[in-house]
Amino acid sequence: MKIKTLIGILALIIGQSKAQIINKVDYPYQADIKVYYVDYAYQADAQICFVEHKYQVTQPGLWWIDKQYDAERINIYEVQYSYQADLKVYVVKYPYQVKVNDKYIQLTSNPE
Repeated sequence: MKIKTLIGILALIIGQSKAQIINKVDYPYQADIKVYYVDYAYQADAQICFVEHKYQVTQPGLWWIDKQYDAERINIYEVQYSYQADLKVYVVKYPYQVKVNDKYIQLTSNPE
């Protein structure tokens, strides 16, 4: 258990700056991660919150949408069906409600 936690924290530290700046792409082949938005929190791999400014990205799960395609951002494609998704997310209203798990950290720290 401690090793998994340590690996998760290290992955988070290494990939944090890239992990939360998001660019929505138009085609699946452009995406690092395919995302599906679920209706209920219990269905999600992560509970995320959109923030209005880049400086508000202070922890995993806070997403700031950038309109530029760039290697420093995670390019996501929003899929229509849950079986197509790499990651299922639930959008929360407030940053203190954000919850992420190991799957989220692995996908956002090392998207490929």
